[in-house]
Amino acid sequence: MKTKRNIFAYLIVAVLFVFGIAPNTLAATNTSNPLSAEEAVKSVISQYFDNYFKSYQTL
Repeated sequence: MKTKRNIFAYLIVAVLFVFGIAPNTLAATNTSNPLSAEEAVKSVISQYFDNYFKSYQTL
């Protein structure tokens, strides 16, 4: 009976953490320049396809 109570308490703490603390930390990130984020995504996608086609050519 005591172990069920402990598991329930840990579950409640985990749910409170996920829905209480974690979103606040994610919302606190500062994106001062949205264009730099867009450029970073474009760069990653470009590198992915460049490497993909290189590996396809060399087999």
